[in-house]
Amino acid sequence: MSCATPASKPLTVITTTTSFDAWLLTAPEALHVLHLGAQWDEASAAGGPMDVVLTTLSVAHPGVHFARVDSEEVPGVADQFSISVVPTFILFRGKVAAERVRGRCGCFCAPPALFPPPTLLPLLTHIPCRWKALTRRR
Repeated sequence: MSCATPASKPLTVITTTTSFDAWLLTAPEALHVLHLGAQWDEASAAGGPMDVVLTTLSVAHPGVHFARVDSEEVPGVADQFSISVVPTFILFRGKVAAERVRGRCGCFCAPPALFPPPTLLPLLTHIPCRWKALTRRR
């Protein structure tokens, strides 16, 4: 199995708070997965293992929109969601943050009323599992 990033559906790279807002509005009813990382974190740096995982997932789930933001380069987005750990993944239903996966452990941090439907849960749990599989190959 190759770890090369599929070229057919690249990740959206968020560079400003305005581009973040626009990304959430691209398909208001669709699921959106935002990866917040930092260049100093090898796993979440641009072109790193998390980009490979999310690009692979974006190809496998074409109806879900995936994006990456450097939490230190775009602090407005990181501050909006009180990001203190990278990588952090936030899943949005519409413009509402419905689920959060913090760090490589894959901890779930969701308000009970916003917990995602069962069809979204496998996607969420797949992120940290896929990361672990990639890092074991090193």
